[in-house]
Amino acid sequence: MQAAIDGGLYQEVAFNICDLWIQHIEELNEVEEVSQAMQEVMNDFADRVSRQRINQSSKPIAVCQNYIFNRIYEQIKLTELADAAGSIPLTSRSSSSKR
Repeated sequence: MQAAIDGGLYQEVAFNICDLWIQHIEELNEVEEVSQAMQEVMNDFADRVSRQRINQSSKPIAVCQNYIFNRIYEQIKLTELADAAGSIPLTSRSSSSKR
């Protein structure tokens, strides 16, 4: 799961997927079924990372998207997004360039 997050999958999405797979695996009774499910888990995460990378923008945009996704119900300031992305907010750039 951590490799998928490092690969660009949203943390919340990765945790939800992991929980669903765990629930599924807990219902299995045979070692072969568990082994097959583990392979499916790895393929599922790899496919999702691959799809995420195809749709991925620049690193700062992806960082901002992830930041917003993880705080979807909170108020977020532009300065917080800029800090997360390692950038300066556009409003700050504008005022500093006028000096």
